[in-house]
Amino acid sequence: MNGIKICKLEKNKKSTNLIIGELKKKFGFVCNRFFFIKGKKNEVRGKHAHKKQLQFLVCLYGSCQLDFDDGIKKKRILLNKDTIGIKVSAGIWGVQKYLKNNTLLLVFSNGTYKEEDYLRNYDAFKKFKKINKKWKL
Repeated sequence: MNGIKICKLEKNKKSTNLIIGELKKKFGFVCNRFFFIKGKKNEVRGKHAHKKQLQFLVCLYGSCQLDFDDGIKKKRILLNKDTIGIKVSAGIWGVQKYLKNNTLLLVFSNGTYKEEDYLRNYDAFKKFKKINKKWKL
């Protein structure tokens, strides 16, 4: 699916407990904000898209089911390794379901928080996608 990219983070050769993600160098992503969510088992979050912002998601602990929708295609990714990151373009509807208690999802964003960047209604998202057909990763 355009707009979703699975990225492998590398383990340090000398210390396998050290995982490295050079976001700008390896994935072309510049972070201006980050946050993390500690989810309970079966908690569902997200349920929105961004008009302009990109995100990069890493599950630091536990397991998270990520459901993505570009307005036409849908993609499900199980994020349960701290060596995998998911780069999400603007214009992608995302839902996260936390599969274990205390799952910790770290999210990097290339923008600052702006409520007007969020599409929180699925019908408004579909309308936005129809008007803005040029979304690519």
